[in-house]
Amino acid sequence: MAITSLNMTAVSRDTFPALLTEIGPVLDSTVRVTKDPAAKTVSVNTFAEVTGREFTQSDASWTTDAATTTAIDVTMTELYHVMKMNHLSAGQTPVDLVGEYLPIIGRAIGKKMFSMQNALVTAAAFTNTAITSTAANWDADDMADAATGLSVAKASKIGRYAVFDPTYYGALSKDSQIQSAYAFGDDGVIKRNQIMNVHGFRLHEVSDVAASGDVAALEGWLAAPEAFAVAFAPSAVSTPWAPTYAQIGSYTEPGLGITMTTRIWDGNDGNIYIGGFVGFGISRGQVAALTLLKSA
Repeated sequence: MAITSLNMTAVSRDTFPALLTEIGPVLDSTVRVTKDPAAKTVSVNTFAEVTGREFTQSDASWTTDAATTTAIDVTMTELYHVMKMNHLSAGQTPVDLVGEYLPIIGRAIGKKMFSMQNALVTAAAFTNTAITSTAANWDADDMADAATGLSVAKASKIGRYAVFDPTYYGALSKDSQIQSAYAFGDDGVIKRNQIMNVHGFRLHEVSDVAASGDVAALEGWLAAPEAFAVAFAPSAVSTPWAPTYAQIGSYTEPGLGITMTTRIWDGNDGNIYIGGFVGFGISRGQVAALTLLKSA
């Protein structure tokens, strides 16, 4: 039996709350969006800093500098998650079933995006000296030292962010300097366990930080936006295993340009199938724009 009662644009849209919760660290990056679903790579240019000049009336012409750029190729791939679910129970509608599982699909794809970013965080890839600390000793002063290190490395000051394992984030939430500072402004640290900014870094607590390449004790990282190049594209995946009557729809989040495509069908085998698909790519950016955090 075909499922025809769903607004598939709305279905795709409703994956986004869970998806965006998971990919905050991925989006704190140099984001470029390609609208060509057939593109396999997209080139992202990052620019070197230059110094301004003085102009006087006696100058016969302007003096120009050639822009020094570093082209970073981002390879696009298809990310997806397909769920096979039990057939509708008595009185249950397709809307009921889809509404329950869309957040799970959004989180699954978001976690995969983060794992791809996490895999790029290695000592071989980023040249700043790693910070080594135990969670118990991690505090606001360490954040200040990390900010200083990125400034010395000439990384951007605007848009810096940090990714932490929950134990390190938790240590910051108990830091008396942070709690007392927030007492005079946003009280989210105590009420919601949310630390908005510390020494210029937006903070992300991520349970999925994992050992990566040559860093067995990776607990997180502190970075400027140019540390990664990210690209999104509408999904181009073909699904010959989906029947012709499968419902399909897409939604593009207007602020970010991310397009999610969803498909749903009754398999006539006692199950209903629903899948989410997105084109995604991420590459390492500037080598001095990220500092690793390792456990002691």
